[in-house]
Amino acid sequence: MKQVLLLLLGSFISISSTPGQSITWDDPKVVTTVSGVGSARPKIGVVDGGRPIVMWGRQTNREVYFCRWEDTAFSTPLNILPKGVTAFATEWAGPSLASKGDTIFVAFKSQPEMDGFVYVVRSVDGGLNFSDTIRVSPHNRSRFPEVSVGPGGHPAVTYMNFDENWLEPAYVVRVSNDAGNSFANPRSASGAAPGEVCDCCPGFILFDSDGLEVLFRNNDSDIRDIWYSHSSDQGSSYDQVTHIDPNNWKIGGCPSTGPEAVAFADSLYVTWRSNASGSTKINLASVSRLDGGRGTYREFPNSTSLLQDYPKVAKGDDFLMVVYQESQGNTSTIQGVWGNPDDVFKGSIAPVTLSLEGSIRQQTPDVVIDQHDIHLAWQDASKNRVIYRHGVINLSTSNDVHKPNTRVWPNPVTDLIHVAYHPDNTPKAVELIELSTGRMVEVQPNLEDNAVVLDVNHQPEGVYLLRILGEYSVEYKRIAVVR
Repeated sequence: MKQVLLLLLGSFISISSTPGQSITWDDPKVVTTVSGVGSARPKIGVVDGGRPIVMWGRQTNREVYFCRWEDTAFSTPLNILPKGVTAFATEWAGPSLASKGDTIFVAFKSQPEMDGFVYVVRSVDGGLNFSDTIRVSPHNRSRFPEVSVGPGGHPAVTYMNFDENWLEPAYVVRVSNDAGNSFANPRSASGAAPGEVCDCCPGFILFDSDGLEVLFRNNDSDIRDIWYSHSSDQGSSYDQVTHIDPNNWKIGGCPSTGPEAVAFADSLYVTWRSNASGSTKINLASVSRLDGGRGTYREFPNSTSLLQDYPKVAKGDDFLMVVYQESQGNTSTIQGVWGNPDDVFKGSIAPVTLSLEGSIRQQTPDVVIDQHDIHLAWQDASKNRVIYRHGVINLSTSNDVHKPNTRVWPNPVTDLIHVAYHPDNTPKAVELIELSTGRMVEVQPNLEDNAVVLDVNHQPEGVYLLRILGEYSVEYKRIAVVR
């Protein structure tokens, strides 16, 4: 465990959410005792050295505060907006935080709503100092910016864009090629979806070396489901715009909640809230980053008396975690589900309460995983403060022990691809797809043995996708065929 985090451990408890997976949690900590800095919608990240950072908004005067872990406690909160600048900040939407190395970007919509623009501020020293505002949106008809840091430390920002009459809401993306000093022209990410985007629902963006994805809640004649948009050319165009939500949730009002996702190999794991079944439930789905197809899907268990909302998702090595707010009447808690992705998609999960005892309004969590360290933050609205909690994934009980990963060799390959798996983890099928055309060149269904061999002697050179279909998950591996 990194030295900067050793001092975070006080009293702790080890808790399991799925069989064979446990986390050792330290006690929750109040991020700051300074009064007058608010606590709305905290966002959490990690900079170099495994140091956690926290950002949140203050609703009364629209300031945005930031602090970072400093040896034994979090630093004094810093208002990172220049003098005279204010931001849209509420308990359900507000500024967005993204970090990579010691580079941090915070995106926000300036106020007042009808006149403000989308901006970012940037830190290149782990949050010790922040830049002046850098304008992102070309006009004021915008809201709900979200930021992600891509390859080379270059950010991409998505935000909701409106026409001259504040109608026709759509998500657009602007990508920077100079570390956030300027941004390319806006590109539509939601235009291929029917209807329009849900104009009161924040979106989400993910930008890495494998692509740029935007997820959003759409509004097609009051069907407000989750859609996925993928760009393979760093935001210049969007070649996949896919409906990934099976609920067909029809609602005339505003859900005021959107999706979030995390990349896991060649898949995204996407989480969101839906009320289509009659009770509000957290949904989780795997989505292929290669063709936009939805793989496995599940709803978390819930009753009609409980409200589940504001889910967030994070990943470690072969480890997936979802946290969310669960409410009943005036009381709300922070719940967590975690484990190997296969286990999270099965029915044997037991959500764990992660928030404080004795505080009745704990809400809008955020989570990030750095190697085996979990960093969790949420708003304690009843006392107007931000809470932080740190956990460590216990490697000794990892599902790697009882459910080994599928092995594929050789890679690159000239003639035969060998796929081996544990008999307790037998795939339903193994498929080989030519990546450049999407053509399926071989399928091996109804597998019974502990291994399968695929013959590629007659396939041309190139990159192929090996798709391994499990009972509750889809695993992808890129294979290079060479001669």
